[in-house]
Amino acid sequence: MDEAARQAIPYLPGTPILGHMFAIQRDMVGFLRALQAKHGDFVHFRVVGPFDAYLVADPAGIRSVLSVRHVNYIKGDFYWVLRRLVGHGLFLADGDQHARQRSRLQPAFHRRHNRQYVDAMIHYTDRMLDAWKSREGGVVDVSEEMRGLTLAIMARCLFSLDLSGEQAARIRKVVSDGNEAIMRFTESLSAFLPRFVPTRTNRVLNRCERFIDEFIYSVIEERRRSPEVADDMLSLLLAGPGEVGSASGEAVESLSDRQIRDEVLTFILTGHESTANTLCFMWYLLARHPEVQDRLLDEIDRVVGDRIPEIADLQRLTYATKVVKETLRLYSPEWLWVRQALRDDVVQGRLIPKGGRVVICPELVHRDPRWFEDPDRFDPDRFDPEVADARAPFTYFPFGAGPRRCIGMPFFELEAKLLLALIARRYSFRTLPDFCLEVERLTFMAPKGAVPLRLIRRDPARKLARPPSRPDLERGHQTLP
Repeated sequence: MDEAARQAIPYLPGTPILGHMFAIQRDMVGFLRALQAKHGDFVHFRVVGPFDAYLVADPAGIRSVLSVRHVNYIKGDFYWVLRRLVGHGLFLADGDQHARQRSRLQPAFHRRHNRQYVDAMIHYTDRMLDAWKSREGGVVDVSEEMRGLTLAIMARCLFSLDLSGEQAARIRKVVSDGNEAIMRFTESLSAFLPRFVPTRTNRVLNRCERFIDEFIYSVIEERRRSPEVADDMLSLLLAGPGEVGSASGEAVESLSDRQIRDEVLTFILTGHESTANTLCFMWYLLARHPEVQDRLLDEIDRVVGDRIPEIADLQRLTYATKVVKETLRLYSPEWLWVRQALRDDVVQGRLIPKGGRVVICPELVHRDPRWFEDPDRFDPDRFDPEVADARAPFTYFPFGAGPRRCIGMPFFELEAKLLLALIARRYSFRTLPDFCLEVERLTFMAPKGAVPLRLIRRDPARKLARPPSRPDLERGHQTLP
């Protein structure tokens, strides 16, 4: 049976030693798509040297790896370069460590926080919209604007920080530089050189790490000295023996400053970059499809009117929900997932040997014409409930599945729809004649470079009522160094 299963997967070793490294460097998704088109949903291929991988693009096979048989798979050695910068936070933890860390952090995403999260989202969005007044009719880089907005929201909601101005810009720059350096590492044999070798990539990563450490450790020290008690993720991380700090209600162990640093950085990276990129893609798609934008604006006007949106309003924004889902289908934030088998496993009749690296690319499934008609077209109506319910399982999985399903999914859904309603209520966007969106695949899928869109004021005579004054949002819970 094992031998038959092994033979069932086509094996493509590529060139001696180098395998398929150059094709992967040029366009990894294009390479994987070509493999699937020629050899099917299961392909065994050489990456480089002794490193092999198993492409799984079959929805039932993906379900097996991510959900049904998840205990047999870890993130493994593929992510060692990313661990160099991010450490061992929740995003990269495996096994029991991942389960403990997830339980500890889960309370930060409980719905009891939604009211304060909504207040923060409204505050920072309103501040951005006020800054746009002088730019009406002009061009804004929605990529940069969304990164600044989501970083401020994430820092406020999860860590009670007020990040703005030069400090926020430096953090965004460091995150961007670190992402690019990591991708250069994965595309070059220089990744195997020691850290002290002064390659360009090593110098960039070392500089990023120094800034990150200085910033996060100062935040930890400031919080420990503060007499104020904050109900946020940082408090969960700082909880010690005898304190309740997990979703299970059990007492937790103290974490080292390095462990806390890894978790804070993990959410700085995942908590704003992926959301910002999704929002940027969404504004671009809406600008390209005015008929969709008009339907969305009609719904927002009907449901929200002149009011600031409430949490209950978000449930009634059904077309907005479909817009968000369709954006995630076309541009899944985490564009490549790799899992390593702890022991031999048979997936849909194919053998994945112990140590085998399974490659899952959501884009291959989300843009597969077997599951989505005319798959490259932006069509939110694909997510009408009756249409979506009829679709095969695991043909749409932007947040993953099983115990590793994105812990921040409810936070993202709240933020995406609220920001969509707040911004679209006052402004619409138009594309520039000569601009063509390009993407780059770093830690997350992102727009390549600036995304300039023309900013159009919808109705100068009508403005949303401001929310009540929130002094705590103006001054921040912590004074940063």
